[in-house]
Amino acid sequence: MAIIGGRNIGDKYFAKDDTNIQVVNDRDVLILNTNIDNYLNSVIFQMEDYFNLVWQHDYSVYPKKILTNRQIRKGEEKAEDLRDRLESIRNSNPEIFENNFNWEENTFPTRKITLIHNPIERINKEPWVYYELINLARNSKKSILIQSPYIIPTGNMVKILEINSIKADNIDILTNSLYSSPNPFAIAGYMNHRKNLVDNITNVYEFQGPGSIHAKSYIFDERISAVGSFNFDSRSVHLSTETMVIIDSEQFSNHLKGEMENYMSQSLVVGKDYNYIENPKIKAGETPLIKKIIIKIFSIVVYFFDFML
Repeated sequence: MAIIGGRNIGDKYFAKDDTNIQVVNDRDVLILNTNIDNYLNSVIFQMEDYFNLVWQHDYSVYPKKILTNRQIRKGEEKAEDLRDRLESIRNSNPEIFENNFNWEENTFPTRKITLIHNPIERINKEPWVYYELINLARNSKKSILIQSPYIIPTGNMVKILEINSIKADNIDILTNSLYSSPNPFAIAGYMNHRKNLVDNITNVYEFQGPGSIHAKSYIFDERISAVGSFNFDSRSVHLSTETMVIIDSEQFSNHLKGEMENYMSQSLVVGKDYNYIENPKIKAGETPLIKKIIIKIFSIVVYFFDFML
């Protein structure tokens, strides 16, 4: 079994707790290999091999730090708090810890799953993941559905994309709104490209909360899905060592589409006049004035280096 997605390790990426943090809505995919005898041909073996490659790479260095007595004490207190929380959950929800969940009954059959990733090198990488996703887009005839927290199509990305080569009848994008986005630099970069996106995409959905979206998922012709850590921005294309799995399965794509539509139902569509199309079921989030001012200033600043966002 393996799990892959774009989730960070932090409280807000899992669930709300007594700190009342704004939850980040994320997504992972669990992969189950039912043919143990054929493990070497499984994507899980690819993932294990890649993990070991990164773990043992010259760039991976164990951080050595001398801790103060105060830091050691705080760490011990946090560890004790986590143990207490775990024991409390074990007592209140013992079924979570029972090892009798039938994963095979709760997964979907696939023709093939493939791991893709960017090269492990510094500075400007060859955009392997972007190449693969663009090839899938070019081969799509009917529809493309994209969910990404950050949509910042820089000039270099558009040049590789060759928008005229995309023949799909319907291209929809789901991303954070100015209201929901927790990343001021990323949303400022998005706002610089928002009009161009609306002009060239069938529908642009902007999430209105609660919380924000952080999942990165793509569906091509309702058959091929991609799930992982790749944002639709230049940082994921050229700078970050992103990973994705490409899943060939209509059943899984249909399930994933339903999950994405849950967030689309909490979003507003941007009209061709760049204002929201009225939806009586969804109210646009009220963005604080100070946030609007900050993002406006940032949008001017990041215009000159959105290739780094």
